[in-house]
Amino acid sequence: MLVAEGLRLSFREPGGDVLVALDLHRFAPEPGALTVVRGPSGSGKSTLPYVLAGLQCPDSGTVRLDETDIYSFAETKRDRWRRQHIGFVFQDFHLLPELSPIWNVSIAATFSRSRKDIKERARVLLDEL
Repeated sequence: MLVAEGLRLSFREPGGDVLVALDLHRFAPEPGALTVVRGPSGSGKSTLPYVLAGLQCPDSGTVRLDETDIYSFAETKRDRWRRQHIGFVFQDFHLLPELSPIWNVSIAATFSRSRKDIKERARVLLDEL
């Protein structure tokens, strides 16, 4: 189960003002449920998944998956954890136009130590999508 508590992320603007990008008391979606995050532009909708996946470190708070606080890991360990536990579809896709769909889906798996059946797994994922 994913549980995020006390998440806060802010940025300092060029003029020196602090912009709070995320301020969330608790987020604990039901496993297997479809969870929708909505709000106006600039409310943190895109920032939230980055923080939940360990891509953007919050100023404070915790993100736990099955009681493991992902921010207790060093960055390299968090990268390995993300490869094993998180699937991420970026808002702006980050696809490589010179690669086929199967290779775009497979490319992240090539960084894994276990490369068995990468193409087959990619085909299954594309079929499900």
